Amino acid sequence: ANFDPIPLNDVIGYIKWLCKHRLRLGRLSCLPALDDIALLEHMIRCCNTESLTTITAKFALNYKTASYWISEAYKHEICGGEELIDLSSNTRTATTFQEMARALGIPFRPRTLNNFYDSVAEYCPNLENASVVVELLRGPFNESTKSALFRHTNIKKLKVKLEVAAAYRRTRKTPYDGNIISKLIKDLPNLKSLELASPMIGGTGESLFLRRFHVASPRLEILDVTGLSKGVFISCTCPNLRRFACLGYCGNGSRP
Repeated sequence: ANFDPIPLNDVIGYIKWLCKHRLRLGRLSCLPALDDIALLEHMIRCCNTESLTTITAKFALNYKTASYWISEAYKHEICGGEELIDLSSNTRTATTFQEMARALGIPFRPRTLNNFYDSVAEYCPNLENASVVVELLRGPFNESTKSALFRHTNIKKLKVKLEVAAAYRRTRKTPYDGNIISKLIKDLPNLKSLELASPMIGGTGESLFLRRFHVASPRLEILDVTGLSKGVFISCTCPNLRRFACLGYCGNGSRP
């Protein structure tokens, strides 16, 4: 199931069709926002996901609206194409996403990234390849490290995109947990390949400038950090590492 080429106003109809027929999913690729999580969880529970081996969930955490899927479907199906949300501001109309979802006949409740990751871990037992977003929080605690997804016994390849909450951007002195990556992967017994990324431009890139993250894994064989923004470095304790890829000079890479 690849949602990327589907028009935003058609995504919910596509998901409803998948759920109605309880289709077998082998791959899932999507660009949801936080208020789309309940719908995605519903789809994962309804469809046959025993053969699902690859998930790419890009999660647009910084959209100016919490869900384009719901608002676009509501605008076209219920309101005849009239604009509901001013996409140039954070202002919402009096119609809440919960009301829109009720009118569209879809589930809706406030959810977090961890809720989605836990659902994936529960309903996708054969997942081998996952691409996820982790939002960095200040200080040593990050809720993502508790997700069941990062204890999945079958994951062999993982891509983690680091995002910084909007409130903490452009603040280079904000402390982040430099061991967050090691904590994420320490309970993945079969992980062989890890790819790290972060936005190349904008607030996240600036707030991570000259930061260093530590990667420690006794099993990791491939580490790719070419997707990290400029000036983000790592230190590495991976005795079985065979391949390391980075941008190198004036980009990113490894520091002791």
